[in-house]
Amino acid sequence: ETGFGNAEDKTTKNLFASQGVAEAVRGMKTVGLLREVPEKKLWEIGVPVGVIAAIVPSTNPTSTVC
Repeated sequence: ETGFGNAEDKTTKNLFASQGVAEAVRGMKTVGLLREVPEKKLWEIGVPVGVIAAIVPSTNPTSTVC
């Protein structure tokens, strides 16, 4: 234990970063035509950009949410 923070707060942060964010985007359309505003000739199109990866340092493996 580093002595920084407390276990309850770290648990809350980690649960939010994993479960809360995943639940918020579940069912959200992210690829293809996302939104169309014909009067402004605007089309919002989502395209996949590749693999999402994370590097976790062994010295501080807790999540950080910005």
